[in-house]
Amino acid sequence: MSFTDNVASGPAAQLAAYLRPGEQLLWSGRPDPDIRFTSADVFLVPFSILWGGFALFWETTVIASGAPPFFVLWGIPFVVLGLYFMFGRFVYKRRNKRRTAYGLTTDRALVAVGTTTLHETPVEHTPKSIRRSPGHVSITFGNPGTFGVGTYANTGMDFFGRGNAPIAFYDVADGDALLAILNRPQDVRDG
Repeated sequence: MSFTDNVASGPAAQLAAYLRPGEQLLWSGRPDPDIRFTSADVFLVPFSILWGGFALFWETTVIASGAPPFFVLWGIPFVVLGLYFMFGRFVYKRRNKRRTAYGLTTDRALVAVGTTTLHETPVEHTPKSIRRSPGHVSITFGNPGTFGVGTYANTGMDFFGRGNAPIAFYDVADGDALLAILNRPQDVRDG
């Protein structure tokens, strides 16, 4: 079985290649790709509509008025970005969630995206942030950050703030099993 097949096989198979000798995978799961919105969308949705609407208005006005080609070309990147803000980020987010595996080991919290990207952090005694929504849980293993660091996490615009964003498990449907592992005493998790 190839490593690419591991993504389709399940999160435990996807994470197996990243385990260190003697490290035990205590829990694995995936984000729910059907969860589309986050609390950040209260700001992002109106902003994307304003941005995209203005960009489309600009471009159609410029084309209809017969303006020089420079103005037509100038508006194209803004239209593309506006369309991504309004629609594309949800497609990207869903695709990314289908390729993401979360894992909790005796030593680390792991986030594997596809077959080439791994983010990890040592597991502390308790996570820094736990958010529950109906049927799901999201857990952050570091300081959630101030505006600009973790603001765009789990929105489809993650690349704007990825540099210092904490490791997090977003929209986990099997939240009770994950929380049960995290709530076990440290010595039980290690043994």
